[in-house]
Amino acid sequence: MARRNDHSREQLKEMALVASESIINQEGIDALSTRKVAREIGYSAGTLYQVFKNFDDLVLQLNSRTLGRLQLQMTQRQRYDAKNRLKQYGYCYLNFAYHQAELWHLLFEHRAANPEQRPAELLNNIDALFNLLRVALTELQPTCSENDLSVTANSLWSGIHGIAVLMLKGKLFDGDLQSAEQSVNCLMNNFIQGWTSQGERHA
Repeated sequence: MARRNDHSREQLKEMALVASESIINQEGIDALSTRKVAREIGYSAGTLYQVFKNFDDLVLQLNSRTLGRLQLQMTQRQRYDAKNRLKQYGYCYLNFAYHQAELWHLLFEHRAANPEQRPAELLNNIDALFNLLRVALTELQPTCSENDLSVTANSLWSGIHGIAVLMLKGKLFDGDLQSAEQSVNCLMNNFIQGWTSQGERHA
């Protein structure tokens, strides 16, 4: 087993998160444990607890990493105009959930003993994702209030998230990504039409 000073704290954190992703992708989220992660990177569980406060902290740090990856993929769609950008965000989220299903499930299925311990990086990544929506919505309706923007962004994303859940559970689309994308397209088309019409009425 490696000595405690073989790697820096940041190196240990990166190794642990990479090992966690590997375990989840190969065995599912229920297989993840600090003991298994420690064994994968060649350290004791005690050493791992010097990097993470507890198991919840490990999961929350992993979720932050997952959201960062999703955010990066979404920002690559910013070359589109506001209407098509919103659609691309929806397709991106759906594809991410489909191809990174286990990590995506972990975002919503893990219940931390103390939700207040969520790291600042995780909260920032969540806000950054929703800010992408708010920016596009503002371009379509510049006079909208901040409260309406937040409520609308949350509601729109809830609809897309619902489609992703149904797709992965095979309840509506039999796990068919193409059918789910068609539903996202329908949702977005009708939403954008209503949102822009509302802005025109208030102009």
